[in-house]
Amino acid sequence: MSRRQPPKLADQLLIWLCKPELLEEIQGDLHAQFIRTVARQGLSRARFNYWFQVLHFMRPFALKRRSQFNETFMIRNYLKFGLRNILKEKGLSAIHISGLTIGIASFLLVLLFVRNEWSYDRHHQHFDHLYRVLHAKLIAGAEQASKSGLSVEDFSVQGNAVIGPMLEQNLAEVQAVCRISERMARVFQHDDKRIRVENMFYADASFFDLFSWQLLAGDPKTCLAAPNSIVITQSTAKRLFGDEDPMGQTLKRIQPRGEAWLRTVTGVVEDGSTNGHLSFDGIVSMATLFELAEERFSDWDFDYFYTYVLVNEVTGLGSLDDKINHLIQNDAPINNRYLAKLEPFADAYFHSRAKNQPGVTGNLTGLYIFLSIGFFILIIACVNFINLATARSIERAKEVGIRKTLGAHQYSLTFRFLMESMIVVGFATLLALFLIWLVLPVMSSWSGKTLIFSNFTTWEYFLLVLGLMVSIGLLTGTYPAMVLARYQPNLVLKGQFRSSAQGLFLRKGLIGVQFCISVVLMTGSLVAFQQLKLLQRFDLGFEQDQLITVDFGYDETVHDRLTAIKNAFLARPDVASVSFSFGVPNDAFPQQEIAMTPPHGPMKNISVTGFPVDADFIDNYQIELLAGRSFSQQLSRDTTHSLILNAAAATALGYTDPNSAIGSRFSQGNRSGQIIGVVRDFHYSSLHHKVEPAALWLAPVHYYGKFSIRLQTSNMAASLLELEQLWNTLVPKRPFFYEFLDQTFARQHRADWQFGRLFAILTGIAIFITCMGLFALTTFTVNQRTKEVGVRKILGASVTDIVLLLSKDIYRLSAFAAVIAVPISWYIMHQWLNSFAYRIIIGVEIFVAAILLILLVTAITISWQAIRAATSNPIDSLRHE
Repeated sequence: MSRRQPPKLADQLLIWLCKPELLEEIQGDLHAQFIRTVARQGLSRARFNYWFQVLHFMRPFALKRRSQFNETFMIRNYLKFGLRNILKEKGLSAIHISGLTIGIASFLLVLLFVRNEWSYDRHHQHFDHLYRVLHAKLIAGAEQASKSGLSVEDFSVQGNAVIGPMLEQNLAEVQAVCRISERMARVFQHDDKRIRVENMFYADASFFDLFSWQLLAGDPKTCLAAPNSIVITQSTAKRLFGDEDPMGQTLKRIQPRGEAWLRTVTGVVEDGSTNGHLSFDGIVSMATLFELAEERFSDWDFDYFYTYVLVNEVTGLGSLDDKINHLIQNDAPINNRYLAKLEPFADAYFHSRAKNQPGVTGNLTGLYIFLSIGFFILIIACVNFINLATARSIERAKEVGIRKTLGAHQYSLTFRFLMESMIVVGFATLLALFLIWLVLPVMSSWSGKTLIFSNFTTWEYFLLVLGLMVSIGLLTGTYPAMVLARYQPNLVLKGQFRSSAQGLFLRKGLIGVQFCISVVLMTGSLVAFQQLKLLQRFDLGFEQDQLITVDFGYDETVHDRLTAIKNAFLARPDVASVSFSFGVPNDAFPQQEIAMTPPHGPMKNISVTGFPVDADFIDNYQIELLAGRSFSQQLSRDTTHSLILNAAAATALGYTDPNSAIGSRFSQGNRSGQIIGVVRDFHYSSLHHKVEPAALWLAPVHYYGKFSIRLQTSNMAASLLELEQLWNTLVPKRPFFYEFLDQTFARQHRADWQFGRLFAILTGIAIFITCMGLFALTTFTVNQRTKEVGVRKILGASVTDIVLLLSKDIYRLSAFAAVIAVPISWYIMHQWLNSFAYRIIIGVEIFVAAILLILLVTAITISWQAIRAATSNPIDSLRHE
């Protein structure tokens, strides 16, 4: 019979909105119409028509006139009583607010970090239409086999200067091309001030057509057009010129034999975002390099440049790769051995797997992990809020019973309790913003990112924070409000109410989720710690302790006095050894194609990383010699007829025994001769990559740009000061710039250490908030079972029995959560470890340690409440009940 009645929800809406004096007449007419429609057209049509008529009758004349005063008074009353109840239980309220504050602050900080990472390079106007040219050189004689097995990792971002103009002249889709050189450091002088500008490169005049940096002075079309032009940043201009106007000023780049190359400042760039792989301190016009070394711009084998392409917005990428390689096949002298492809600029930071990147690259897996942790922390904080609110519901049950007895409706009570939750969430959000303001400088330092609090003053972040506050308020407040509002006054006032089985199951389920997240995060922290410990202690294949490297920028003054400088340093008792080289481990080294004799058959070409070094390099770096001998200064033929391979190169040739490679022939440009030695594999790049084949050879002095000094001193500061004074005596026109090699390698893995540090901090925050949830559940359980505890103690139960009774459910939850968390944490951290060529194996002991640590924290958290209940006077418990 009830199913043939008008829709209840429509009737309730009519009662709520319609004036009382009109309600009976309108409702009666609608009910009569409903009965007639059922008889003629059926129940479904009648219910639809009833809804339509209810909405149709809601005209202004029929609506209730609501008192603005009453609504304002009601809301103000709710706010007043909400604040009163919050202050009534200051301890639990503090847990409410502090848990939410930490959770919201952590989530917003993670969002700020993720947004900073995601904005990498996106400040450029043509971001979506920029591409990079990737280059691949195939081994001579094996072109077809190389092409068939080519992957993205075989391409390099670094290539020649020829291909850029070729694309611009022959492809209509290409609007503009810009070539950028390798980064360099240069020493400049203005008046008597001399500084070293670390981050510089040469660039084409089209640089500002492709990239969106704000010029404070100068014409973006012409500032990099003429030879000897230089564009510098604000901060560099301040260092060089102070408060003077830098435009048109002349900088001297000091050269050997007292000469100086002059550079004219033609532009000043605003200190831009460091969120880009093309950040710089100064740019010199490419025309300058063209005047110095014109032959490099027609050499297909001179890999010194990065080429960026702006593609037509209409035609897009399409089949440009095929067109590019068709051009190469027709015009390039190495057409059958050279391939190129375009890579979207948008992929440069997170997705590029090509070699020789011009800047740092991001870790997308790590970013997703951080975002997940921030979200998990927020979930844990919300779960705590719900559990704490339901734990307090027992104390407010009588209040609900009395209010309902006096006529309060369930909806008004729900709104009242929801308002209290919104007050807590709003206050927690304000505290979270204040907390972010306090910790943001520390967060920026730990993360290595520039995080700015002023972002929260933008409309984007204001709406984000407001939406987050309302969402959390509704999410965390609705369930506790509904639980409180549903209490039956007759049972409450008689003391016969109990929480429902469904509610208890939900609360335990939420705590289980917290446990699961905590185990995942704890396992992840332990895995990250073990991996970073491996990186720190990994055997690099050479000794880096007390080894400093000095960059002298291929200065011919140093080249001319190489032996004298070396002997002057070696004469000091605190210097153990000195060597010169093209570069040092962790630098970018050129790829060389060398023909060598394998164990069987004719010579074959292999690609190796080239190390031009002096005769003392191997001994200075203490690289182990596996077979043969090292270079000798006394043997003049070693300069042109000797080569030393690393073990990876010998293996690539097919030699299983390093000794077998000794004496085999090689041909390298105008050098040819025999392989005289094989050294152990040593790491000259990040541990994210395996050691690739490498070759060392003695080079003429003009190849050298750095020297390495191994010290033997207990007073490092004094030794460095004296070395600098000696250098200034020997090379007065070039400053003494040095780095510790171990610090260089540490900087290489700085992003990994920052990841591990932030992971550990966020894990600690999540576990701390989880402990609040455990405290809440224990409090709730103890309050619910007060009478039971008292009866059991009277019947002879010991304190241990009571503690186990109150805590066994928690341990069951933790065991169940651990079973779920183990495979999840293994999968997540396995994905992160895939970015390392050398990584730990995630063993069972890591999961056992994580679970035991969580159980220990759990035991400490719940023991206080459980022991307090177990040691309380049972008479007080029974009197309370």
